[in-house]
Amino acid sequence: MVLSSLDSSYKDHVITQHYVYKLNHLFNLKRLQLNTNTTFSNNFGESITIKQLLTDFRATALTTKESLHFNNLEKKYIRLLDLEESIAGKTHETVKKVHSEMNIIIDLILENIDALANIKFKDNAQLQLPKMNQKLLSIDKVLLKVEITFLIFIGIIVQLIIFYPRKSKY
Repeated sequence: MVLSSLDSSYKDHVITQHYVYKLNHLFNLKRLQLNTNTTFSNNFGESITIKQLLTDFRATALTTKESLHFNNLEKKYIRLLDLEESIAGKTHETVKKVHSEMNIIIDLILENIDALANIKFKDNAQLQLPKMNQKLLSIDKVLLKVEITFLIFIGIIVQLIIFYPRKSKY
């Protein structure tokens, strides 16, 4: 039970690291698109992917620090979506101002993602200690199997002694 708990904890950390990586990648793509195109188009599929990643990330077990950074990330992302929607029908000067504000928000989002990555990195460094516990648990499993095998062997010997008594010479 302890071994499976350690395993699920480790998998949770690996999955959240993947979410952090994907979010970082998508927001960097968003920034690249923003800085290379004069007419920014909201990529709907990208937004759905980001929303799904955020939902999946929220479903994992978050520490207090992670929750703080994650909540900030979500607030900034909602603000970014609002700005993306507000671009339609704006003049070139207004769009430039909005793009500038969007760049600032993306920078803040990436800072939150970096903070989450650092927290996960520190957590994973601490997860190396349970690897020693896993070795101990696997040794205990082997010893338990040896003990059970020994008890079964003793039980068979006792049954043989009881049901097949020796014949006496008398």
